[in-house]
Amino acid sequence: GSFAAHRPTQRNYILTLSVTMAAVILWRTVVDRQFESPAYHYWLLLLVVLNCVILLKTGEQLHRTSRRNAELRYRNDQLIGSLIQQTDAALAAVTVKNRFLASAAHDIRQPVHALALYADWLRNEPDLAREITPKIVEATKAVNSLFDSLFDLARLDSGQVQVRVERIDVVRLLKDLELQYRPMAQARGLQFRLRLAPGCVLSDQILLKRVLGNLIANAIKYTASGGILVASRRDGNGMRIEVWDTGVGIAVDQRPEHLVDPGGRDAHQPLGRHLEH
Repeated sequence: GSFAAHRPTQRNYILTLSVTMAAVILWRTVVDRQFESPAYHYWLLLLVVLNCVILLKTGEQLHRTSRRNAELRYRNDQLIGSLIQQTDAALAAVTVKNRFLASAAHDIRQPVHALALYADWLRNEPDLAREITPKIVEATKAVNSLFDSLFDLARLDSGQVQVRVERIDVVRLLKDLELQYRPMAQARGLQFRLRLAPGCVLSDQILLKRVLGNLIANAIKYTASGGILVASRRDGNGMRIEVWDTGVGIAVDQRPEHLVDPGGRDAHQPLGRHLEH
């Protein structure tokens, strides 16, 4: 294989062999005079020349075949590598989409649950319709905004999920979250309190609400008694948003890198009152 692939080595070997054979024949014919027929050595020389030509032609063909096979192997390796990369990229895209759908389903479940609680409350206390109706409207708006965020899924294919930065009123944002999560807290016998300092932040409203919603949902889920406190306060030139609860908390050496799982899975431990988010 390697001999046929290296054409100069192959050609030099054939020429050296043929010249050596011709030299031996001439030596035995002219010097030693071992051949009785004068024409016999010419026939031998002719055979040597023909053999040399045939070997050179055959070697050239072998060289071409070997080179073509090497090129095919190289192209096959490239094709296999490309297919592996495309497969990995496709699997990664599917994983991201699955995580996105799980996160979206988890986020949508919260305001829908709040709507169900408000509807049940309205059925049992029809006199409170004036108070409950605005809350139902706000919870419905929250569901609509979450459905709008599902359009980000179409942009996952091109890796262009865009963050829409806008000026957000922190007080209004946290009050919207209160409308969604207060019924859930009350259904578990928990207090839900806000401590608000006015201010604005620059962020993507849907993504920020999703992060805070996950924190509040986890706080409610893992708090057996007591309550939840959502607070905002000024921190230098910015704003600080905190979620506190009276759960058992997490030891410092046991806190995972990601405290909130987008899918709301039970793998994460409760968030204690001394844990700031």
